[in-house]
Amino acid sequence: MHIKGARSDSLNREMVAGPYEVVCGQAVKNIRFIDAGTLLKRIQHRVLDPARPLWNAPNAMGTSPAGNRTTFVALLTAVGTNVDYRVIVVQPHVTATAHGLPVNQPTAMSPALGSVQLRSLLAGTYNAARAVGAKFHVVGAA
Repeated sequence: MHIKGARSDSLNREMVAGPYEVVCGQAVKNIRFIDAGTLLKRIQHRVLDPARPLWNAPNAMGTSPAGNRTTFVALLTAVGTNVDYRVIVVQPHVTATAHGLPVNQPTAMSPALGSVQLRSLLAGTYNAARAVGAKFHVVGAA
């Protein structure tokens, strides 16, 4: 899961592809770690390092990291091969209205240009996710 926040909560904000470019790039780059065994090999030394924080309370600002390292490693180790993997991208800059702009406008100008660019980015990320058997989900604004 890769998440970027919006810089504005205005419903009139323009959709731009830049934030999605970053978050989709992160998702594609990290697809190689989608398998739990591969991920565990990559991060186990970090998870078991007591000098590194391990949070277990999402969205709990001001709380000390208190995750159980052994339990976390055990959970990743227990993931079998019969699982559904998902690549999830969250970027609230895109609204349903902006996403619904005309699909094929090679000469589009703002704001339709962002919609055309976004579709290209999402198509590439979708294809990368499907190539490793993962489902692809996008979360945006209402």
